Amino acid sequence: MRPLLLLVLFGIVAPVAGLRAADVDTEHMFGFSEGTDIGVPFQPEGELETIGRAGKASGSYTVLTTTANLKYPLSPQFRIAPGIAFANYSISGVPDLEDTERFSFDHAVLEFRWHPLARESHPVGLTIIATPFFGTVDPTTGLSADNYGVQFIAAIDRALLPDKLFAAVNLAYTLNRTRPWASGVTTDASLLVPSIAASVRLLPWLFVGAEARYLLGFDGLALQSLGGQALYAGPTFYMTLGQGVSLSGAWEPQVWGQAGSYATGLDVVQFDRQQFKLRLALDL
Repeated sequence: MRPLLLLVLFGIVAPVAGLRAADVDTEHMFGFSEGTDIGVPFQPEGELETIGRAGKASGSYTVLTTTANLKYPLSPQFRIAPGIAFANYSISGVPDLEDTERFSFDHAVLEFRWHPLARESHPVGLTIIATPFFGTVDPTTGLSADNYGVQFIAAIDRALLPDKLFAAVNLAYTLNRTRPWASGVTTDASLLVPSIAASVRLLPWLFVGAEARYLLGFDGLALQSLGGQALYAGPTFYMTLGQGVSLSGAWEPQVWGQAGSYATGLDVVQFDRQQFKLRLALDL
């Protein structure tokens, strides 16, 4: 909980130093969806991001994962960003999951971004993202495991009203392999996530918006068999707190879902009842 509390505290205290007009940087503007901006060449950026997942069919289920990233644009079209993540798992009374209270190293990532189209000179902006990762925790159960794979994202955005209203569309594909240390049984899975988001400037330093994401979980690395699906939707925000400092986030409950062949309603087997994100970014 400590990384999340620090982010919240910073978000409360920092505005006292004086809010400033938000520069248009769409990367952090759309909640879980990604904007296409990648920053200024050779200007490093530090980022602290907490993602929360909570709620199953019954019992208590909360996972908070905080990732620290160092982003370094090598050119106007290419950026690399290594990162390391820690997570707190609090699981009790959830069917088919072992009770767990654990805070530990979760995974390491190395993100690559290619930005071939800038929205300022093309009808839309386009960025292609590839993020290989390797971890030592099963992200569902919180138990020790080898967990590795890669996430690919195609991100498109556009200014619908210059400097006022922005929209983004993402298509994400994640494949991962998990091998619990206790059993040694390997499981392959893949996730397909189309999403859409929009954000409008309400104040010189504040953007607010909304996002919808459709998550489809499959068995196998190549989308072989649909295991569950869920639709998340909710509000987003993006605000500047000072020169080169921003805070952004989203809160999204699951509004519809289906677990395998069960009746529609919510999928609280493969997915969570709600998810949120809080991200602090700082130019170094």
